[in-house]
Amino acid sequence: MSKSTIRHPGEVLRVTPEAVEVKILRATACSSCVSKGACSIGDAEEKTVTVEDYKGETLHPGDKVMLVMQRASGNKALLYGYFLPFLVLVTVLVSGSVLVRDEGALALIAIGSLIPYYMALYHFRDRLKKKFTVTIE
Repeated sequence: MSKSTIRHPGEVLRVTPEAVEVKILRATACSSCVSKGACSIGDAEEKTVTVEDYKGETLHPGDKVMLVMQRASGNKALLYGYFLPFLVLVTVLVSGSVLVRDEGALALIAIGSLIPYYMALYHFRDRLKKKFTVTIE
């Protein structure tokens, strides 16, 4: 196994001409994975991943497959999903503490500051989808 990739076993749920839906199986390897603390896949009972570029392989529902993602893409996902929102939240809390004396209002403002961030992520979802590609091995 290459250290530059992240792998998860899965089971094909549905195959369409455009994409393949794969249910990620909970693997025992997750307990020893380096990224387990930040990976939401390891926390869920099952996740469904849509793989759009599956190279025309003949797949059928129930087939066991291996999903592969570049580790650099996983690190970018952690950056966009966890680190940057945390940075926005802390920045607003620290800078807002000078201007706003009511801690409750400041907390609501800080949480509200994440709305534009997540709206921007949603707006650029098609671009991000191209960066975070998952392939079937």
